[in-house]
Amino acid sequence: MATVIAALAAGIVFGLLPGTGRLKRLMKMLGMMGLFTLLMTMGIEIGGDEQVMSSIGRLGLTALLLALFAVVGSVLCVLPIAPLLRHTRLDEVAED
Repeated sequence: MATVIAALAAGIVFGLLPGTGRLKRLMKMLGMMGLFTLLMTMGIEIGGDEQVMSSIGRLGLTALLLALFAVVGSVLCVLPIAPLLRHTRLDEVAED
């Protein structure tokens, strides 16, 4: 776990360094390649796990219900606050 945190911290420090547009584009491309590689290897791991594949239907239903309740809960929490936000202007918030 310490290795993961150290890698994350090093990436943040490296990302804060000033760089040229070319360097930033290269870093963005490398980041996307890394993300796609991670997603592909995760898919390979899940596809190769017989226990996960045999219960994919139940897991899919559970994931759907969790997502549905998360959205409904978020909307229900925002509804009481929404009228207050409609009357707030961005320039008023910036002055505070």
